[in-house]
Amino acid sequence: MLRCLILICSVTGGGSLSWFGFDSKKAEASKQDVKLWNNPLKAARAAEKEIHKSVTKPKTSQVKRGFYPSCTRQELDNTSGMEWTLVPHPDSRWISKIPATPCGRVGRYKVLRGSVCGLNNLPPILPNSLTEGANVRVLGDRMRALELMAPRNGSIVEIGTLTGTLRRWMLSHLTPTRMDIMDIEPKSITKCNKEHAALVELGKMRCHLGDSKQLISAMPDDSVDLMYVDGDHDYPGVCGDLEAARTKVKPGGLLVLNDYYVFETMFLGIPVGQPRGARWGTYGVIHAANEFILRYKWELVYMTLHPRNEPDLAIRRPFGRGAGW
Repeated sequence: MLRCLILICSVTGGGSLSWFGFDSKKAEASKQDVKLWNNPLKAARAAEKEIHKSVTKPKTSQVKRGFYPSCTRQELDNTSGMEWTLVPHPDSRWISKIPATPCGRVGRYKVLRGSVCGLNNLPPILPNSLTEGANVRVLGDRMRALELMAPRNGSIVEIGTLTGTLRRWMLSHLTPTRMDIMDIEPKSITKCNKEHAALVELGKMRCHLGDSKQLISAMPDDSVDLMYVDGDHDYPGVCGDLEAARTKVKPGGLLVLNDYYVFETMFLGIPVGQPRGARWGTYGVIHAANEFILRYKWELVYMTLHPRNEPDLAIRRPFGRGAGW
């Protein structure tokens, strides 16, 4: 069988050659375009290699057009310095593996927001005895969950307040005797102080600017009825918040983690340049939460559903000094 390749070409004004709309003048101005035209597979592979060489760990996870997140060989090969503790599950065949020291992920086992390499590291599995407990609930949304499960007239800490939507809701529905609001964004804290000036003056509301780990550590032990964690979603950040909160939440008190999922994708569909748009991130919330539960034996209370896959996970500090310490 005789096979033929027919090219339809035309001469445009100025003497440039056009093949199906391909302008030879533009091709001359871009060697990469010429490569792609002559051998698209080879050019695509070369471009992919350049991306793999250039991608490191950006401080922000902003996405540019034509860029996709990638994992570098240097990150994957870094396996040194990691020590593990094995946690057997008496009710199943599983054995979970957690860092020997709290927040101790190093090398290739890190989970960092600006690197997709963390997706290769699965979080430890929770035992069936926790996830199938009679008191564990699945609820429709976070506000409904807090309305049903959170204590009233107690002390509340919110880590990460942003626009203050949840803060205002908790203030009106949970009637706390005291609220501590923490954020690293000056605008959020300025807004908090301005909105709740009367409560701030009475000492019933405190809006703190700074690192939540340090702010939590300075609080008295056994002083918090409800702590809502929605701050840094990096593994080191959320794990540090949990470790700082471990003795601050009262026995029987709740610790709620927002965004209990692994990879943020909801902002990828928003055009670049829009507020909070075109963003991705590898979250360490599940890793930090599951390690914390396995290490300190906190109780699972509820999980919420969310249309954009942003569930909350609530855990309770056990009663008794020997538990959760």
